[in-house]
Amino acid sequence: MLGMKLQSCLKNFVFCLLSLIVIFHVFAIPVHAQDDTNAAITIIKLKNSEDSSQAVPISGSSYSLFKIAPTEELSVDNQKALVLKYADKTIEELKSMAYDGEFYNSEVTDLNGSTTVSNMTPGVYYVVEVNQSSNIQQLWKSVPFVVLLLPNQPTTVYPKTEENNLPAMATYTVKKKWVGKELSSVIVRLKKSGRIVDTAELNSSNNWSFTFSNLLVDATYSVEEVVPQGYAATYTKMSKKHGMIITNT
Repeated sequence: MLGMKLQSCLKNFVFCLLSLIVIFHVFAIPVHAQDDTNAAITIIKLKNSEDSSQAVPISGSSYSLFKIAPTEELSVDNQKALVLKYADKTIEELKSMAYDGEFYNSEVTDLNGSTTVSNMTPGVYYVVEVNQSSNIQQLWKSVPFVVLLLPNQPTTVYPKTEENNLPAMATYTVKKKWVGKELSSVIVRLKKSGRIVDTAELNSSNNWSFTFSNLLVDATYSVEEVVPQGYAATYTKMSKKHGMIITNT
């Protein structure tokens, strides 16, 4: 009798256990690891044509994107306030102020004026166009803006573009004179505030003269020659041009 009761209890226990396993299997909710780098933005840089009849894409521009908040909400008023808050910050200051030190750099815009940055964490970003390493100044530049990037919702932005007032440019001419035997060529270096920024070769083909162009008016420039062995160089300022005459003896 006791054996039968024990057998019955054991059967009931196994039945309950199997029931629990079935229930758990049916109603269990799968848990997936959250991907925190699933935001993306496409920036398309355009300007109006001269007659304002169409939008013209601008290539060769790049952007830095600085995360300033992890929130998933952004009102229009807050957006404007944030633009003003970061407007006078340098790139280095923006890097140091970025949320969790997070910032991204885009590739240059293509022939359609487009560049895309992917694998970003969602949040609010301050976006600013940056100069290229080539130091080519853009005639048209995007106005900095603030944008909210949400998970799994790629965003496309057409930033406002304004025409730059490029600084007036200057030239600097260097002329070579020989006293004695003339060599085949010499190298001269253009310096800006004492730092070498360009070089040129002077020879008979260019009449021993070269003019450096697209120089900033308010900067201080000078030239120096890589003086050939066995020669000495003297420097005389030009009287009618911004430049220098180098005489080798």
